Amino acid sequence: MRTLDIELTFKNIKNQQFVGWCHEGDGNRDFYIDVEKTLDDEEMVETVCHEMVHVWQGATRKMKDLTFGRKMYMGKIYDDTTAYEDEPWEIEAYEMQDELLEKFKEEYVL
Repeated sequence: MRTLDIELTFKNIKNQQFVGWCHEGDGNRDFYIDVEKTLDDEEMVETVCHEMVHVWQGATRKMKDLTFGRKMYMGKIYDDTTAYEDEPWEIEAYEMQDELLEKFKEEYVL
């Protein structure tokens, strides 16, 4: 069984454009997630769910970081001219985060 190494850090990133992000380390087995530490419990879990979709996308090679800010998603290369809301990996992550959040809330109390 292949495992992933995921480092989750809560820190002050609120002055940034986002409240969380994920990036791949060496290879497709190491991932780093940063989440804004001042979010309320539900927003924090929702953000982690969203970023974990990106971990899944990277680990399965559905999405791959390339050089110069480019990404490959399902075999198609995207550059930084694609608007955030049009990036297919973000569309997928937003679609999946709510279902993951609901599953989490069924299992755990927030």
